[in-house]
Amino acid sequence: MALVLVHSTALAGEVRNLYAAEVAIEDKGDEARHAAFGKALLEVVVKVSGSRGALGNPVIVAATEAPERYVQQFRYENVQAPAAAAEAASPALELKVQFDARAVDALVREAGLAVWGRVRPSVLMLVAVESSGSRELLSSDDARGWAEFVQEVAATRAIPVVLPLMDLEDRERLRASDVWAGFEDNVRPAAERYQSEAVLLGRVYEITPNYWEARWRLLLDDSRSEWVDQGEGLDAVLLAGVHESADRLASRFGGVSGATVASNVRLNVKGVRTLRDYARTLEYLGSLDQVSRVDVTEVAGDSVSFRIDARGGSQAVRQVIALGRTLAEEKDAPSTGGLNYRLLP
Repeated sequence: MALVLVHSTALAGEVRNLYAAEVAIEDKGDEARHAAFGKALLEVVVKVSGSRGALGNPVIVAATEAPERYVQQFRYENVQAPAAAAEAASPALELKVQFDARAVDALVREAGLAVWGRVRPSVLMLVAVESSGSRELLSSDDARGWAEFVQEVAATRAIPVVLPLMDLEDRERLRASDVWAGFEDNVRPAAERYQSEAVLLGRVYEITPNYWEARWRLLLDDSRSEWVDQGEGLDAVLLAGVHESADRLASRFGGVSGATVASNVRLNVKGVRTLRDYARTLEYLGSLDQVSRVDVTEVAGDSVSFRIDARGGSQAVRQVIALGRTLAEEKDAPSTGGLNYRLLP
């Protein structure tokens, strides 16, 4: 199989349930609940920070000794037991935990890690499967369960993932042979349909019985990076591919490590012609996770200047705006001592 993430000038995804986790639990006793809270907290910290390294961070590890202080609410839920456990005496039990966002953010920063906002790059995954000498692309309705598996892994990293429909339109444009060979020019037109920010080209195949190799190529803007994964079982290399992609996206778009104090950023927006344009721009800037305050400093014609307080400074602001479709950066604009943008329709 080969996994592919595709780039276009696209719509980013706003992650939901960033501060929530679901973990299996044996019973409703205090000891089991305490352990489940700790496990759930680790899952949420990885999602919020974008870093698997958080699992070994001493500050985070210490926090799991008293995870209750970060819990906002929780509930138990009976879930359908796997087919193999159908004869179990009782249904499987799951603990759903919602954590306090401010408390978790403070913990992550105390640990010297970045807080990655809810707006994240979307990922289109095209998976080419080589089996018994033939190749096929994984679709969103894959009956073997691999599409569901990929989505579950991506959810643990809070990365928006889309798998191709492989309907008539896709079948006319997407070919397993192009994905397998890494023909970027042939894949990009098809990928534009799904409006994703990144492209991960790859191929996964069985080297020996049940031992697989995956070759990945991540395309993002004008940059590309490559790596190879090997493991026992197809699930092992797909798991590794999703995690490594998430790591690389987090290093590019994640926040600034340990940033707690907001920096003053000047920003100029052109194309603000109506009161509605003005309100939309102001509301958008105020909605950004990194931004704590927005002040208007000047209005001249169709141009509005802002002074905003943002964690991570201008770099963090540029990164998060680049993921949206509200403002487009004007890199060739005359220097104003700040960031320059144009309001999109």
